[in-house]
Amino acid sequence: MEEEKEIQEKEVPENEKDFWKDMENPWVKITDQPQEDKPEEDKPKDEEPGDDESGEIKDDKAEETKDEEPEKPTKKAEPPLVKEKVKDTEVISKALKAEKKIKSSWYILDLKGKMHKLDLKNNRISGFNFSEHQNLKKFALYEMAKSRDTKEQPVHVNLMRKLEIADYEPASDPGNLRYYPNGTLVRDLIVDLVDSYIFQYDAMKVETPIMYDLEHPTLKKYLDRFPARQYLVESMKKNYFLRFAACFGQFLIAKDAIISYRNLPMKMYELAKYSFRLEQRGELAGLRRLRAFVMPDCHCLCKDIDQSKEEMMTRFELAKALQKDIGFDFPDEFELGLRVVRGFYEENKEFVHKLVQSYGKPALMEMWEEQFAYFIFKYEFNYVDSTEKAGALSTDQIDIENAKNYNILYTDSDNKRKHPIILHQSPSGGICRVMMALLERTRGKQNPMLPVWLSPEQVRLLPINDDHLDFVESLARKMESKCIRVGIDDRQMSVGKKVFEAKSDWIPYIIVVGDREIKSKKLPVVVREHSEKKDKIEKMTEEQLLDTLQKNTEGKPFRPMYIPRYLSSRPLFLAWSESKEPEKKKPKEEPEKPIKEELKPVKEKKTKKKEQKREKKPKPKAKKPAKKKKTERKTKKPEKKKKIMKKKAKPKKKTAKSKKKKTKPRKRGEKSESSTVALHKLQV
Repeated sequence: MEEEKEIQEKEVPENEKDFWKDMENPWVKITDQPQEDKPEEDKPKDEEPGDDESGEIKDDKAEETKDEEPEKPTKKAEPPLVKEKVKDTEVISKALKAEKKIKSSWYILDLKGKMHKLDLKNNRISGFNFSEHQNLKKFALYEMAKSRDTKEQPVHVNLMRKLEIADYEPASDPGNLRYYPNGTLVRDLIVDLVDSYIFQYDAMKVETPIMYDLEHPTLKKYLDRFPARQYLVESMKKNYFLRFAACFGQFLIAKDAIISYRNLPMKMYELAKYSFRLEQRGELAGLRRLRAFVMPDCHCLCKDIDQSKEEMMTRFELAKALQKDIGFDFPDEFELGLRVVRGFYEENKEFVHKLVQSYGKPALMEMWEEQFAYFIFKYEFNYVDSTEKAGALSTDQIDIENAKNYNILYTDSDNKRKHPIILHQSPSGGICRVMMALLERTRGKQNPMLPVWLSPEQVRLLPINDDHLDFVESLARKMESKCIRVGIDDRQMSVGKKVFEAKSDWIPYIIVVGDREIKSKKLPVVVREHSEKKDKIEKMTEEQLLDTLQKNTEGKPFRPMYIPRYLSSRPLFLAWSESKEPEKKKPKEEPEKPIKEELKPVKEKKTKKKEQKREKKPKPKAKKPAKKKKTERKTKKPEKKKKIMKKKAKPKKKTAKSKKKKTKPRKRGEKSESSTVALHKLQV
């Protein structure tokens, strides 16, 4: 025993070195592909008595207590076994495998409750008249084909870069974006609005970790039942996964809580910032489908199925009101998707039909013969983008499994412990997808813009010169006191350029200020919302301007600008901003000259063809039956012209040979002239 103690005391410093080496290197590894086995040199060393599982170094007293542990060497084989399990879970979950194999039927459920069965053959859908529902047809094609790959770039990708909202981060994993100040502000404002709705709904806000133990028995079951891929993290010889929703933390809180039937329905809410899903590379597209995203997640514990249906209707109306308040035309800009197990639908037809009637449009319904996930019913508000791909926003699910898996219990009125039904709702959907839909809906508009309450800069003041800065600054302070975001363009450039940049930045209200405006006390306001082909300029006093701005932002959350007030102090985050005006002059360079010269013969050919067509035009006119006198005159004139043209053209083409042919023939007995005399006559 004494010899073993001496060996342990000598080995502790080596363990300390190894521990600090691990701390110097990035000790958390995130991978989106199955990890390959490490070579023997890189394999982690076996645990030694000086270290415990967490990596903490023990004192000498603690080492003495662990001298009598003979079974410790058997734990050396655990890390590679865990890695093999990581490989299995990282590839695909059981729910995803089941989703591919399970057979489903597709229907259109109309407002009368009638089901129209759909068939898809050669990318054509039959079974329903989509003449008045073209967007629903696109959504049905996308869902039934089950093709998530993005072959085209959506419209919003260029817009999110142009407006300096977000961009791809090359130093991170694909699907992880960087958000610039404008994008961060828009995202935070949407979150504030969602929070206000959730608090009115009386939900309790909580916060939970983003990383969980992969070998936790309860969580492991949930991973297999959730149709999503996970990020895996290796830390301190343990394996974890990054959360793909806020379910885990909220369920673990509910498991430890003492709940009575009087507390039901019990509502918990968390802003999952961030959540992670390891989407396939080909499915990633801008803000529509990401690997790291922000999602409000609200769960509700219900007594039974009847209470869960009542609560879902309440939450359905909440989601509708929220989408309208954000600025969408509801329900015109969305398509309702339903996913249901046949058994639940047959028993609850009235509830499903009531949901569709409340929505106000026919819905696409996918029906499963068997349950393959933890939920038996769900709805989604889907937005179809410019590439005809759909992104789900607001959603809610009826979960009948996880209360049992997590052992969540409540005490009923009969004093018995029972498992509740759980509702999973995201009232707005992922915040990134809301931003995607707000940008996509502007395509095709003359003057695209975000809702005024979400515009990072709501008003821009353009002083003509520095003499007007004092007035502009005082006006900006008044607006800011009324919760309005104001920018001042104090740069040394022409007013035309300032107006041009303000329009390209989608500023809702643009105001040019000079001597005339200061004296008259009336401001010429360019209102972007009312401008179509030409700018709509409305002259307003300061009070009128403040009133109109407050009406457009009434009842909405407010945050100040995340960028400086003065444009001269703002950096350019993207090269896109630099190409707004100066780069238009670049095409006028020398390389264009040879292109124009090459195009000249093409133009000449076109003109010749036109002349030939004009000459040929009179011919068909002569064939048409008409009056005798008029037709004769019209048809004869072009014939005479043609004869004249021929006569004029003949002398130009005369040659010496042609003249010889026209000479008079010799008579019998006449002598022929010599060649010299003939040439002399020709010269004369």
